[in-house]
Amino acid sequence: MRAATIQAGGVAQAMEALRDQRGLPWLQDLVSDLRYGCRILAKNPGFTLVAVLSLAIGIGANTAVFSFADTLLLRPLTVPRPGEVLTVGSISASTIRPILLASYRDYVDVRDRSRSFEGLVAFSDTVVGFASGPDILPKLTIGMLVTANFFPVMGVEPALGRAFRPDEDQVPGRDAVVMLGHAFWQREFGADRAIIGRAIRLNGIEFTVIGVTPARFTGMDQYVRSEFFTPLMMWPRLVPDARVPPFEARDLRTLDVRGRLKRGVTLAQANTELSLRRPRFLEEVAKLTAMLRQCSPDVEQQLLRIAQEAISNAVQHGRADEVVIELDYQGNSLSMSIRDNGCGFVPEQEGARSGEHWGLVNMRERITRIRGQLSVTSAVGQGTVVTTISPIGS
Repeated sequence: MRAATIQAGGVAQAMEALRDQRGLPWLQDLVSDLRYGCRILAKNPGFTLVAVLSLAIGIGANTAVFSFADTLLLRPLTVPRPGEVLTVGSISASTIRPILLASYRDYVDVRDRSRSFEGLVAFSDTVVGFASGPDILPKLTIGMLVTANFFPVMGVEPALGRAFRPDEDQVPGRDAVVMLGHAFWQREFGADRAIIGRAIRLNGIEFTVIGVTPARFTGMDQYVRSEFFTPLMMWPRLVPDARVPPFEARDLRTLDVRGRLKRGVTLAQANTELSLRRPRFLEEVAKLTAMLRQCSPDVEQQLLRIAQEAISNAVQHGRADEVVIELDYQGNSLSMSIRDNGCGFVPEQEGARSGEHWGLVNMRERITRIRGQLSVTSAVGQGTVVTTISPIGS
Protein backbone atom coordinates (compact mmCIF):
# COMPACT_ATOMS: atom_id res chain seq x y z
CA MET A 1 0.00 0.00 0.00
CA ARG A 2 2.78 2.41 0.98
CA ALA A 3 4.68 1.58 -2.19
CA ALA A 4 1.58 2.22 -4.31
CA THR A 5 0.98 5.62 -2.68
CA ILE A 6 4.57 6.69 -3.28
CA GLN A 7 4.32 5.63 -6.92
CA ALA A 8 1.01 7.51 -7.46
CA GLY A 9 2.42 10.70 -5.93
CA GLY A 10 -0.03 11.28 -3.13
CA VAL A 11 -3.67 12.35 -2.95
CA ALA A 12 -3.05 16.13 -3.27
CA GLN A 13 -0.90 15.73 -6.35
CA ALA A 14 -3.48 13.47 -7.97
CA MET A 15 -6.28 16.00 -7.36
CA GLU A 16 -4.16 18.84 -8.88
CA ALA A 17 -3.42 16.80 -12.00
CA LEU A 18 -7.15 16.01 -12.35
CA ARG A 19 -8.07 19.68 -12.15
CA ASP A 20 -5.46 20.52 -14.86
CA GLN A 21 -6.99 17.98 -17.22
CA ARG A 22 -10.58 19.17 -16.67
CA GLY A 23 -9.95 22.96 -17.15
CA LEU A 24 -7.84 25.42 -19.22
CA PRO A 25 -4.63 25.66 -17.22
CA TRP A 26 -2.91 28.21 -19.51
CA LEU A 27 -5.86 30.59 -19.24
CA GLN A 28 -6.01 30.23 -15.49
CA ASP A 29 -2.27 30.85 -15.26
CA LEU A 30 -2.63 33.98 -17.40
CA VAL A 31 -5.38 35.35 -15.18
CA SER A 32 -3.31 34.62 -12.09
CA ASP A 33 -0.25 36.36 -13.59
CA LEU A 34 -2.31 39.41 -14.54
CA ARG A 35 -3.74 39.67 -11.05
CA TYR A 36 -0.27 39.40 -9.55
CA GLY A 37 1.09 42.05 -11.94
CA CYS A 38 -1.75 44.46 -11.15
CA ARG A 39 -1.13 44.06 -7.44
CA ILE A 40 2.59 44.81 -7.87
CA LEU A 41 1.88 47.89 -10.04
CA ALA A 42 -0.70 49.16 -7.55
CA LYS A 43 1.88 49.01 -4.79
CA ASN A 44 4.35 51.15 -6.87
CA PRO A 45 2.33 53.93 -8.64
CA GLY A 46 5.44 55.94 -9.56
CA PHE A 47 7.08 53.05 -11.35
CA THR A 48 3.75 52.21 -13.01
CA LEU A 49 3.37 55.76 -14.41
CA VAL A 50 6.90 55.80 -15.84
CA ALA A 51 6.46 52.37 -17.45
CA VAL A 52 3.12 53.27 -19.06
CA LEU A 53 4.44 56.59 -20.40
CA SER A 54 7.56 54.92 -21.81
CA LEU A 55 5.50 52.33 -23.63
CA ALA A 56 3.12 54.97 -24.99
CA ILE A 57 5.93 57.18 -26.30
CA GLY A 58 7.77 54.25 -27.87
CA ILE A 59 4.69 52.89 -29.63
CA GLY A 60 3.66 56.38 -30.80
CA ALA A 61 7.14 57.19 -32.12
CA ASN A 62 7.39 53.91 -34.04
CA THR A 63 3.94 54.46 -35.56
CA ALA A 64 4.82 58.02 -36.61
CA VAL A 65 8.14 56.97 -38.19
CA PHE A 66 6.52 54.15 -40.12
CA SER A 67 3.71 56.44 -41.35
CA PHE A 68 6.32 59.01 -42.46
CA ALA A 69 8.39 56.40 -44.29
CA ASP A 70 5.30 54.90 -45.88
CA THR A 71 4.19 58.30 -47.20
CA LEU A 72 7.57 59.54 -48.43
CA LEU A 73 9.52 56.44 -49.40
CA LEU A 74 7.28 53.44 -49.99
CA ARG A 75 4.35 54.92 -51.91
CA PRO A 76 4.90 55.45 -55.65
CA LEU A 77 4.21 58.62 -57.63
CA THR A 78 0.56 59.61 -57.85
CA VAL A 79 0.42 59.01 -61.61
CA PRO A 80 -0.80 56.03 -63.67
CA ARG A 81 1.77 53.24 -64.11
CA PRO A 82 4.45 54.92 -61.97
CA GLY A 83 6.89 52.06 -62.58
CA GLU A 84 7.34 53.26 -66.16
CA VAL A 85 8.48 56.76 -65.11
CA LEU A 86 12.27 57.24 -64.93
CA THR A 87 14.49 60.19 -64.00
CA VAL A 88 16.94 61.40 -66.66
CA GLY A 89 19.85 63.75 -66.05
CA SER A 90 23.38 64.25 -64.75
CA ILE A 91 24.40 63.65 -61.15
CA SER A 92 24.61 66.99 -59.38
CA ALA A 93 27.44 67.38 -56.87
CA SER A 94 26.19 70.77 -55.63
CA THR A 95 23.22 69.36 -53.71
CA ILE A 96 23.09 67.83 -50.24
CA ARG A 97 22.22 64.41 -51.64
CA PRO A 98 23.16 63.14 -55.12
CA ILE A 99 20.28 63.79 -57.52
CA LEU A 100 19.84 63.79 -61.28
CA LEU A 101 19.34 67.25 -62.80
CA ALA A 102 19.46 68.71 -66.31
CA SER A 103 19.54 72.04 -68.09
CA TYR A 104 16.87 73.01 -70.61
CA ARG A 105 19.31 72.41 -73.47
CA ASP A 106 20.08 68.95 -72.09
CA TYR A 107 16.36 68.23 -71.94
CA VAL A 108 15.78 69.32 -75.55
CA ASP A 109 18.68 67.18 -76.78
CA VAL A 110 17.46 64.03 -75.04
CA ARG A 111 13.81 64.68 -75.91
CA ASP A 112 14.54 65.05 -79.63
CA ARG A 113 17.04 62.19 -79.92
CA SER A 114 15.86 59.45 -77.57
CA ARG A 115 13.75 56.57 -78.90
CA SER A 116 13.18 54.70 -75.62
CA PHE A 117 10.52 56.97 -74.14
CA GLU A 118 6.90 57.68 -75.01
CA GLY A 119 7.62 61.21 -73.87
CA LEU A 120 9.99 63.28 -71.73
CA VAL A 121 8.96 66.17 -69.49
CA ALA A 122 10.93 68.83 -67.62
CA PHE A 123 9.86 70.70 -64.53
CA SER A 124 11.15 72.75 -61.62
CA ASP A 125 9.75 73.78 -58.26
CA THR A 126 9.33 77.47 -57.57
CA VAL A 127 8.11 79.68 -54.72
CA VAL A 128 6.07 82.76 -55.60
CA GLY A 129 3.83 85.33 -53.98
CA PHE A 130 0.22 84.26 -54.63
CA ALA A 131 -2.76 86.61 -54.46
CA SER A 132 -6.30 85.86 -55.58
CA GLY A 133 -6.82 89.49 -56.55
CA PRO A 134 -5.01 92.81 -57.07
CA ASP A 135 -5.96 94.09 -53.60
CA ILE A 136 -5.09 90.89 -51.72
CA LEU A 137 -1.86 90.63 -49.73
CA PRO A 138 0.34 87.97 -51.42
CA LYS A 139 1.48 84.90 -49.53
CA LEU A 140 4.28 82.49 -50.36
CA THR A 141 3.09 79.47 -52.30
CA ILE A 142 4.96 76.48 -53.78
CA GLY A 143 4.26 75.48 -57.36
CA MET A 144 5.83 73.93 -60.45
CA LEU A 145 7.03 75.16 -63.83
CA VAL A 146 6.34 72.34 -66.30
CA THR A 147 6.64 71.66 -70.02
CA ALA A 148 3.39 71.64 -71.99
CA ASN A 149 3.46 67.85 -72.42
CA PHE A 150 3.76 67.26 -68.67
CA PHE A 151 0.19 66.16 -67.95
CA PRO A 152 -0.37 64.02 -71.10
CA VAL A 153 2.93 62.15 -70.63
CA MET A 154 2.25 61.56 -66.92
CA GLY A 155 -1.27 60.39 -67.76
CA VAL A 156 -2.99 62.98 -65.56
CA GLU A 157 -6.36 64.27 -66.80
CA PRO A 158 -7.62 67.60 -65.39
CA ALA A 159 -10.55 67.36 -63.02
CA LEU A 160 -11.79 70.69 -64.34
CA GLY A 161 -10.89 72.71 -67.42
CA ARG A 162 -7.94 71.73 -69.62
CA ALA A 163 -4.18 71.16 -69.54
CA PHE A 164 -1.57 73.21 -71.39
CA ARG A 165 -1.54 73.40 -75.19
CA PRO A 166 1.75 72.83 -77.07
CA ASP A 167 1.80 76.46 -78.28
CA GLU A 168 1.77 77.67 -74.65
CA ASP A 169 5.28 76.33 -74.16
CA GLN A 170 7.13 77.85 -77.10
CA VAL A 171 7.76 81.56 -76.47
CA PRO A 172 9.45 82.65 -73.20
CA GLY A 173 7.19 84.76 -71.00
CA ARG A 174 4.23 84.93 -73.39
CA ASP A 175 1.53 82.58 -72.07
CA ALA A 176 0.54 83.45 -68.48
CA VAL A 177 -1.81 80.53 -67.81
CA VAL A 178 -2.00 78.36 -64.70
CA MET A 179 -3.48 75.09 -63.46
CA LEU A 180 -4.42 74.84 -59.79
CA GLY A 181 -3.80 71.90 -57.52
CA HIS A 182 -7.01 70.26 -56.33
CA ALA A 183 -6.46 70.85 -52.60
CA PHE A 184 -5.34 74.42 -53.30
CA TRP A 185 -8.48 75.04 -55.37
CA GLN A 186 -10.67 73.75 -52.55
CA ARG A 187 -8.86 75.69 -49.83
CA GLU A 188 -8.41 79.04 -51.54
CA PHE A 189 -11.47 79.16 -53.80
CA GLY A 190 -13.98 76.94 -52.02
CA ALA A 191 -14.02 74.42 -54.91
CA ASP A 192 -15.72 77.04 -57.08
CA ARG A 193 -16.26 75.44 -60.50
CA ALA A 194 -16.50 78.91 -62.04
CA ILE A 195 -12.78 79.41 -61.40
CA ILE A 196 -11.93 78.64 -65.05
CA GLY A 197 -11.09 81.87 -66.85
CA ARG A 198 -10.55 83.88 -63.67
CA ALA A 199 -7.31 85.76 -63.06
CA ILE A 200 -4.93 85.27 -60.13
CA ARG A 201 -1.58 86.91 -59.44
CA LEU A 202 1.76 85.16 -59.10
CA ASN A 203 4.63 87.49 -58.21
CA GLY A 204 2.40 90.36 -59.30
CA ILE A 205 1.83 88.87 -62.78
CA GLU A 206 -1.74 88.17 -63.83
CA PHE A 207 -2.31 84.50 -64.75
CA THR A 208 -5.49 83.03 -66.21
CA VAL A 209 -6.74 79.81 -64.59
CA ILE A 210 -7.33 77.15 -67.25
CA GLY A 211 -7.73 73.98 -65.20
CA VAL A 212 -7.66 72.08 -61.91
CA THR A 213 -5.70 68.86 -61.33
CA PRO A 214 -7.44 65.70 -60.01
CA ALA A 215 -7.50 65.08 -56.26
CA ARG A 216 -5.28 62.00 -56.49
CA PHE A 217 -2.41 63.93 -58.13
CA THR A 218 -0.22 65.76 -55.59
CA GLY A 219 2.85 66.48 -57.71
CA MET A 220 6.13 64.76 -58.51
CA ASP A 221 7.74 65.11 -55.10
CA GLN A 222 6.74 63.04 -52.08
CA TYR A 223 8.15 65.74 -49.81
CA VAL A 224 6.34 68.78 -51.27
CA ARG A 225 2.81 69.28 -52.58
CA SER A 226 2.55 71.65 -55.50
CA GLU A 227 -0.27 74.17 -55.31
CA PHE A 228 -0.17 75.36 -58.93
CA PHE A 229 1.39 74.56 -62.32
CA THR A 230 2.50 77.04 -65.01
CA PRO A 231 4.28 76.59 -68.37
CA LEU A 232 8.05 76.27 -68.11
CA MET A 233 8.36 79.16 -70.60
CA MET A 234 7.15 81.50 -67.83
CA TRP A 235 10.41 80.81 -65.99
CA PRO A 236 12.13 84.09 -66.98
CA ARG A 237 9.21 86.17 -65.66
CA LEU A 238 8.53 84.26 -62.46
CA VAL A 239 12.21 83.75 -61.59
CA PRO A 240 13.92 86.79 -63.16
CA ASP A 241 17.72 86.64 -63.25
CA ALA A 242 19.27 88.58 -66.10
CA ARG A 243 22.70 87.08 -65.40
CA VAL A 244 21.57 83.54 -66.24
CA PRO A 245 19.44 82.93 -69.38
CA PRO A 246 17.59 79.73 -68.31
CA PHE A 247 16.88 78.39 -71.81
CA GLU A 248 20.38 79.01 -73.16
CA ALA A 249 22.81 78.14 -70.36
CA ARG A 250 23.68 74.47 -70.72
CA ASP A 251 25.47 74.40 -67.38
CA LEU A 252 22.39 75.71 -65.49
CA ARG A 253 21.23 72.26 -64.40
CA THR A 254 18.24 72.87 -62.15
CA LEU A 255 15.49 70.97 -63.98
CA ASP A 256 14.04 67.59 -63.15
CA VAL A 257 13.50 65.49 -66.28
CA ARG A 258 11.24 62.44 -66.23
CA GLY A 259 10.50 60.06 -69.05
CA ARG A 260 7.84 57.40 -69.48
CA LEU A 261 9.26 54.24 -71.03
CA LYS A 262 7.70 52.84 -74.17
CA ARG A 263 5.96 49.51 -73.77
CA GLY A 264 8.48 46.71 -74.09
CA VAL A 265 11.55 48.88 -73.39
CA THR A 266 13.52 47.95 -70.28
CA LEU A 267 15.51 50.19 -67.96
CA ALA A 268 18.76 48.64 -69.18
CA GLN A 269 17.89 49.38 -72.80
CA ALA A 270 17.05 53.01 -72.00
CA ASN A 271 20.33 53.45 -70.12
CA THR A 272 22.28 51.96 -73.01
CA GLU A 273 20.63 54.29 -75.53
CA LEU A 274 21.23 57.39 -73.41
CA SER A 275 24.88 56.43 -72.95
CA LEU A 276 25.39 55.95 -76.68
CA ARG A 277 23.59 59.15 -77.60
CA ARG A 278 25.32 61.32 -75.03
CA PRO A 279 26.39 64.55 -76.77
CA ARG A 280 30.12 64.65 -77.44
CA PHE A 281 30.34 68.42 -77.10
CA LEU A 282 30.64 68.15 -73.29
CA GLU A 283 34.19 66.89 -73.59
CA GLU A 284 34.97 69.43 -76.32
CA VAL A 285 33.69 72.29 -74.17
CA ALA A 286 35.85 71.14 -71.27
CA LYS A 287 38.94 71.29 -73.53
CA LEU A 288 37.87 74.66 -74.89
CA THR A 289 37.51 76.11 -71.40
CA ALA A 290 41.00 75.02 -70.46
CA MET A 291 42.48 76.61 -73.58
CA LEU A 292 40.77 79.97 -73.01
CA ARG A 293 42.00 80.62 -69.50
CA GLN A 294 44.20 83.53 -70.56
CA CYS A 295 41.15 85.41 -71.94
CA SER A 296 39.07 87.76 -69.84
CA PRO A 297 36.17 86.03 -68.04
CA ASP A 298 33.55 87.75 -70.21
CA VAL A 299 35.24 86.75 -73.49
CA GLU A 300 35.74 83.20 -72.24
CA GLN A 301 32.09 82.91 -71.21
CA GLN A 302 30.66 84.27 -74.46
CA LEU A 303 32.93 82.15 -76.70
CA LEU A 304 32.15 79.09 -74.63
CA ARG A 305 28.42 79.64 -75.13
CA ILE A 306 28.89 80.20 -78.87
CA ALA A 307 30.87 76.96 -79.13
CA GLN A 308 28.21 75.07 -77.18
CA GLU A 309 25.50 76.42 -79.44
CA ALA A 310 27.38 75.64 -82.65
CA ILE A 311 28.20 72.08 -81.60
CA SER A 312 24.70 71.46 -80.29
CA ASN A 313 23.21 72.63 -83.59
CA ALA A 314 25.67 70.48 -85.55
CA VAL A 315 24.75 67.35 -83.60
CA GLN A 316 21.05 67.96 -83.11
CA HIS A 317 19.98 69.66 -86.35
CA GLY A 318 22.85 69.00 -88.73
CA ARG A 319 23.17 65.30 -87.76
CA ALA A 320 26.95 65.67 -87.89
CA ASP A 321 29.18 62.87 -86.67
CA GLU A 322 32.35 64.99 -86.69
CA VAL A 323 32.97 68.46 -85.26
CA VAL A 324 36.39 70.17 -85.37
CA ILE A 325 37.28 73.20 -83.24
CA GLU A 326 40.35 75.29 -84.05
CA LEU A 327 41.72 78.19 -82.00
CA ASP A 328 44.30 80.65 -83.27
CA TYR A 329 45.80 83.40 -81.11
CA GLN A 330 46.95 86.41 -83.11
CA GLY A 331 48.37 89.05 -80.82
CA ASN A 332 45.49 90.45 -78.79
CA SER A 333 42.87 88.66 -80.90
CA LEU A 334 41.51 85.15 -80.87
CA SER A 335 40.06 83.34 -83.86
CA MET A 336 37.78 80.35 -83.30
CA SER A 337 36.56 78.05 -86.06
CA ILE A 338 33.96 75.30 -85.61
CA ARG A 339 33.49 72.96 -88.59
CA ASP A 340 31.10 70.05 -88.95
CA ASN A 341 30.23 67.54 -91.66
CA GLY A 342 26.47 67.78 -91.16
CA CYS A 343 23.68 68.33 -93.65
CA GLY A 344 24.17 72.13 -93.75
CA PHE A 345 21.54 74.84 -94.21
CA VAL A 346 20.92 78.28 -95.74
CA PRO A 347 22.12 80.90 -93.18
CA GLU A 348 19.82 83.65 -94.50
CA GLN A 349 16.73 81.53 -93.86
CA GLU A 350 17.91 80.52 -90.41
CA GLY A 351 18.62 84.09 -89.37
CA ALA A 352 15.23 85.30 -90.61
CA ARG A 353 13.26 83.21 -88.14
CA SER A 354 11.49 85.54 -85.72
CA GLY A 355 11.36 84.73 -82.02
CA GLU A 356 14.20 82.18 -82.22
CA HIS A 357 16.82 83.25 -79.71
CA TRP A 358 18.97 80.15 -79.46
CA GLY A 359 20.23 79.90 -83.02
CA LEU A 360 22.38 82.20 -85.11
CA VAL A 361 20.68 85.26 -83.65
CA ASN A 362 21.84 84.31 -80.16
CA MET A 363 25.42 83.65 -81.31
CA ARG A 364 25.57 87.05 -83.03
CA GLU A 365 24.27 88.76 -79.90
CA ARG A 366 26.99 87.12 -77.82
CA ILE A 367 29.84 88.04 -80.16
CA THR A 368 28.59 91.64 -80.25
CA ARG A 369 28.83 91.85 -76.45
CA ILE A 370 32.60 91.31 -76.65
CA ARG A 371 33.09 93.54 -79.72
CA GLY A 372 33.86 90.62 -82.00
CA GLN A 373 32.76 89.37 -85.40
CA LEU A 374 30.98 86.18 -86.42
CA SER A 375 30.55 84.60 -89.83
CA VAL A 376 28.69 81.48 -90.91
CA THR A 377 29.40 79.53 -94.06
CA SER A 378 27.10 76.68 -94.93
CA ALA A 379 25.44 74.93 -97.83
CA VAL A 380 22.96 72.09 -97.99
CA GLY A 381 24.83 68.79 -97.90
CA GLN A 382 28.24 70.44 -97.31
CA GLY A 383 28.33 71.05 -93.57
CA THR A 384 28.75 74.30 -91.67
CA VAL A 385 31.67 76.50 -90.57
CA VAL A 386 31.18 79.04 -87.76
CA THR A 387 34.07 81.51 -87.39
CA THR A 388 34.56 84.16 -84.72
CA ILE A 389 37.24 86.81 -84.25
CA SER A 390 37.32 88.61 -80.93
CA PRO A 391 39.74 90.49 -78.65
CA ILE A 392 41.25 88.51 -75.80
CA GLY A 393 40.18 91.16 -73.29
CA SER A 394 36.61 92.41 -73.00
